[in-house]
Amino acid sequence: AVVKIFTENKRLDNIYFDALVSVLECPICVNLMKPPIWQCLAGHSICHSCRWKIYDCPICHNTFGETRNYSLESLSAVFKFPCVNQPMGCDVVLSLQELKKHEAKCKAKR
Repeated sequence: AVVKIFTENKRLDNIYFDALVSVLECPICVNLMKPPIWQCLAGHSICHSCRWKIYDCPICHNTFGETRNYSLESLSAVFKFPCVNQPMGCDVVLSLQELKKHEAKCKAKR
């Protein structure tokens, strides 16, 4: 139901949005994870930047292989998120992949 609501351009209920954000939040850097999203042998996910900074999973201490979390990558592509510079006046809302490009050149950047 959440996907249907959001894909019809209706505002996502804050409860569902917060839950989605918590699932896509990297446990190391706390940024939203954008593809590629990596997972440990037990299935815990981290972002691409953090993947190459650590060897063991911060949650279960299993190692990271070359396994990606395609389900989370799909979620990050379907939903849209506000620019990190929203508090400075940017009103752009894009998919995480598109947002990455926008935020690099955002005029409201800190």
